[in-house]
Amino acid sequence: MDTKNEQVNNGNSKTKKVLTYLAGFCDNTSIHGFRFLAERRRLVLEKIWWSVILCGCFYVCAKLIISTLKKRDENPIFISSSQHPMYLWDVPFPAIIVCSEIMVKQGMYNASYYFDKLVTKNLTDEEYSLKS
Repeated sequence: MDTKNEQVNNGNSKTKKVLTYLAGFCDNTSIHGFRFLAERRRLVLEKIWWSVILCGCFYVCAKLIISTLKKRDENPIFISSSQHPMYLWDVPFPAIIVCSEIMVKQGMYNASYYFDKLVTKNLTDEEYSLKS
C-alpha cells in the first residue's frame, strides 16, 4: 500500500514541478501572451481566451511553414537580389560571385597597370612611367 501512495505523491510532485516551471517560463518570457497565462490575478475565462489565441497563432504558423516547405519541394527556386524568384535552372552558368571583402595584394598582380598598358599600347615604358 505504501508504494502506491508514494507513486501517487511522486506523480503529484512531478506535476507540480512541471507546472511551476511552466509558470516561471510564462512569467519571464518575452513572447507576447504567455505572461497572461501565468498571472494569478487573471480570471480563468481570460486565461482560456489567451490559450485559445496562442494555440490559434501556433496553428497558423505551423500551416504557413508546412505550405512553404511543400512549395519549396514542388518548385525549387533561387532567390536573387533582383527581388524576383527564378527557377534554379534559369540561373546562367557559370555564375559569378563578386566578394569585395577579399583583399588582393597589389604587388602580386596589379590589374590596373596591365589594363592601362593594354589600353595605351602606343606608349613606351618611359612615357608610361611619366604618365603615372
